[in-house]
Amino acid sequence: MAPAPPPEGSAGLDRAQWDVVAQVVRQARDTGTALTRPDGLLKALAA
Repeated sequence: MAPAPPPEGSAGLDRAQWDVVAQVVRQARDTGTALTRPDGLLKALAA
């Protein structure tokens, strides 16, 4: 399945950056990794 195009107002991300975000989210969902909980991926990336 092809990734959706970046939505309007997508935080200034270009297509390549949007593709990386989509891939990370897809892999997190596939492996059951939390994205937004206190111990989630976004918290770890922002630390």
